Amino acid sequence: MDRLLGERLRMLREEKGWTQIQAAKLLGITNASLSNYERNERTPDVDMLKAFAEIYDVSIDYLIGYKPSKKAISIRESDQLENTIGLQCALILKKMEQLYEEEEELLFTFLQGLEARRKLYKRNGK
Repeated sequence: MDRLLGERLRMLREEKGWTQIQAAKLLGITNASLSNYERNERTPDVDMLKAFAEIYDVSIDYLIGYKPSKKAISIRESDQLENTIGLQCALILKKMEQLYEEEEELLFTFLQGLEARRKLYKRNGK
């Protein structure tokens, strides 16, 4: 759970467009504490989990890896999916209907790799 929790906390904060300083202020904790949670060097207690769930608008179950997705929306219900990832990728995902937690983690890791590749190519002027 711990590794996944830190990754989700970081991802949710970045989805909101917040810095660690901004999120820490909303949570009433120090930037260092938030950084420790996101790096899995510290595990939040129940009250802190509630605070994370509230500011990121997700369930505690999602934060700790109990549910595969933040919201109970199946892949088939995403109208913007084709526009975001392309028709062929969207068709494959729609056939699957829902990702299991392990599949979501694999897809997330793959997308992180694509993001890193894009940054590298931008930096090298390609």
